[in-house]
Amino acid sequence: VIGQMCGNAAFKAGDFEAALHHFTRAIEAGGDNQVLRSNRSACHSQLGQHKQALRDAEEAVRMAPRWPKGYCRKAAALFYLQHYDDAEEAYWSALRLSPNDDLIRQALEDVQREKSSSSKRALVNKVCKDMYTPAAATSRSQTMQLDGQGLTDADVEVGPNCHCAT
Repeated sequence: VIGQMCGNAAFKAGDFEAALHHFTRAIEAGGDNQVLRSNRSACHSQLGQHKQALRDAEEAVRMAPRWPKGYCRKAAALFYLQHYDDAEEAYWSALRLSPNDDLIRQALEDVQREKSSSSKRALVNKVCKDMYTPAAATSRSQTMQLDGQGLTDADVEVGPNCHCAT
């Protein structure tokens, strides 16, 4: 209990390394439960350790499959690992358990928006690469391919990952 209290205080103060340490010690001392796993998952996420965050979130879900927060932690880790389909599925699981939770609904919408945006970026990068191959299509057909996917000029950015300079 003391480890969890110290971990909560450190997390609230923004000292995620200390919070991680306290939650880990509490788990190792035999107090392992879904709350400690969820809290440690949040620490890992704050530290950019998303694979570790996912492991703890999955363990929280295993321990308490009817607890929406475990699925939210799992979804957040998957989101930051750019596994958008899996993140969306995890948020749906949380929402089924807590259908009136507006924060879960908003997070689900954020994942869906990013998923759509990510698909568009992947298509733009593919089109950009294709423009510089010997079998490249004409500029007009490239534009039609982009327009057919619902892309706008804002989606097509010339940058380090896309060499579509005119």
